[in-house]
Amino acid sequence: DGDLATDITWSYSLAVLAILAATASYAGASLYLNAKCKNIDSMTMATGSVIFAALLLSPSLFFTDLNVIDTKIGLSLLGLGSLCTGFAYILYFKLIAEESPRTAVSVVLLIPVLGTIFGTIFLGEIVTMGKIWGCITILASLKFILNLSRQNFFKSKTAPLC
Repeated sequence: DGDLATDITWSYSLAVLAILAATASYAGASLYLNAKCKNIDSMTMATGSVIFAALLLSPSLFFTDLNVIDTKIGLSLLGLGSLCTGFAYILYFKLIAEESPRTAVSVVLLIPVLGTIFGTIFLGEIVTMGKIWGCITILASLKFILNLSRQNFFKSKTAPLC
C-alpha cells in the first residue's frame, strides 16, 4: 500500500545503538589522541591499536568454524587486515598528528559514500533511496565539520610560493 513499514526489533535497536556508540568512541578517541598522544609515533599507535583490537575480538574464534577457511580466504583476510587496516591506521594516526582530528574523521566519513559509489559501479549493487539520503547526510555533515565554503575550500595551510 505504499507505506514504509519498519519492523523495529531488539536486535535492530541494539545494532543502531552499537553504531552510535562506535561513532562516538571513534570521535572521542580522535580528540583524545590529539590531546594526549602527540609525541607517540604513528606506527606505534597503529600497532598498539590493531593488537588491542585483535585481542578484544579473539574470543570470537571459539564460535567460528575454522574448517571453512581455506588458503584463499586466509590470504584474503591477511591482506585485508594488513593493508586495509594496518596501513590505513598508520596513515590515520599520522593524519591526526600532522593535521587535526577533525580532518582525520572527515576522511573516514567518506568511506561509506565511496563504498556506495564503488559498490554500484563494480559490484552492480542497487542504489536505494536510503543509500542516497545517507550519502547526502554524510556530505552535508562534512560541510559543517570542515566549515566548507567557496572561499576556504581550496585554501592552503601554507603560504603561496610566489
